[in-house]
Amino acid sequence: MKSSSKTHSNLKRAEILFAKLVEHLGFLSQRKIKKCLELCYQSPEASSIGKIFIQKGYLTDKQVMDLGDLLNKTLRKLQEVVYAKIAVERKIAPEGYLSKELKNLSDFSFSSSRKLREEGLVDEALHAELLRATAKRIQEMPLENLILAVLHIVKEIKQARKPQVISPDDIVGERAVGLGWISLEQLQEAQERQLLWATQGLYIPIGDILVELGFLDPQKYKQLKKDKELLSSPIPGYSVLRKVGQGAMGVVYKAIFTRNGQEVALKVLLPKHAQNPDDLARFLRSAHLSLDLNHPNLIRTYDVGKCENFYYQAMEFVRGESVLEYMKRHGPMDEVICLTIVAEVAAALGYLNSKGLVHRDVKPHNIMMTHMGEIKLTDLGIMRDQEGKHMITERGISIGSPHYISPEQAMGKPVDIRSDFYSLGATMYHMLTGEYPYSGRSGPEVLYHQVHSPPPDPRRKRPDISEKTAGIVKKLMAKRPEHRFQRAGELIQTIREHLKSLT
Repeated sequence: MKSSSKTHSNLKRAEILFAKLVEHLGFLSQRKIKKCLELCYQSPEASSIGKIFIQKGYLTDKQVMDLGDLLNKTLRKLQEVVYAKIAVERKIAPEGYLSKELKNLSDFSFSSSRKLREEGLVDEALHAELLRATAKRIQEMPLENLILAVLHIVKEIKQARKPQVISPDDIVGERAVGLGWISLEQLQEAQERQLLWATQGLYIPIGDILVELGFLDPQKYKQLKKDKELLSSPIPGYSVLRKVGQGAMGVVYKAIFTRNGQEVALKVLLPKHAQNPDDLARFLRSAHLSLDLNHPNLIRTYDVGKCENFYYQAMEFVRGESVLEYMKRHGPMDEVICLTIVAEVAAALGYLNSKGLVHRDVKPHNIMMTHMGEIKLTDLGIMRDQEGKHMITERGISIGSPHYISPEQAMGKPVDIRSDFYSLGATMYHMLTGEYPYSGRSGPEVLYHQVHSPPPDPRRKRPDISEKTAGIVKKLMAKRPEHRFQRAGELIQTIREHLKSLT
């Protein structure tokens, strides 16, 4: 590997690319990004743009890592495209290799360089020559063209909506963290260094960089590459990378579904809950209900089962943060962003309704904003069908969050999508104002307001928002279900028409 010192020109390409990705995915305004880029260039230590975003509180450490990982993988795909193009130009490979790369920009598992070597069309010497030519071609690419190419690949990834496949770098980096051999901060620094090389058309394995930086012992690196089962998994067919969280009911691991290399969130029910009949029934019912759901605004469940004494649920691994976490850093939401999110959640609720299901716990905590700019409704733990055939809780019991619960749900009455709309309205009020719709000294007092107090007007807290937006909140939070929006399509259409007047 060459010297690891950053040159100003290399830094500029890497930082601008990262900034353009952040802007493209709608995380920050042009004004904030421009200010951070200026600080990046003024810094005598050449701080990365990602670190400056973190220091300013604009992005979290996790967001910067996820976006950096996306950019690294996108540049890796660009390298494969250019490699295939050069191989075709030199008549080393048939045209089909380039065509396949261009048709599968979202598929990181396909590699022309690997395929050509496997088929004997390229030996190691020729491969090294093609890699040099690829790097030279990318280095000579004008920055504007490089940006366009990267954003085009990102667009293809978003449109494809394919589950992420774990790369060799993911396995090395994530497992090293999971084993406690390196920290997430060290992995992030190595990732930044990898990005710097990638903008020059060079792929350096993350493990090589970790070793060069002195973060990872060379012998442990060899062990990571050789032994793919360093972290034991209680569930056959899944290989654990690292623990990513723990909730009231279970532990969540980032894992690999070994059959296809897909990354998943593997939730394992805690033993104390597995031994509790009510908790176990709730876990299994919600998991099995979600198993049949497939919508871009819902977290996918791929597998549910039991192995020995372990009950598990394998779900789509989502990189991002909740709306609540976003508001804790940024405060009340921009009106356009809020409306856009509400429309996406409404689409998820409409899909659930088409399946005869009610979510029953819509709130900022359960709405995820992914690193790809997608909106995902999560936590289907108290979802049930409208006919009560698969109830997670007993009929007549009020389950949900007091600050967002509908009047009919608070009183234990039958609920349908209009109850979820009420909760979405309360969530929307919170997103716009940074405050709950109703306050109280206790849960029962808040519930009383939900049942009896008139819908609050967000313009009293935020006079700058439009009257139409305030009207949507109040209609969603109407006390009687028949006075609210009746269908998801009606709500979505109202928001789309309103957004045209705001943008």
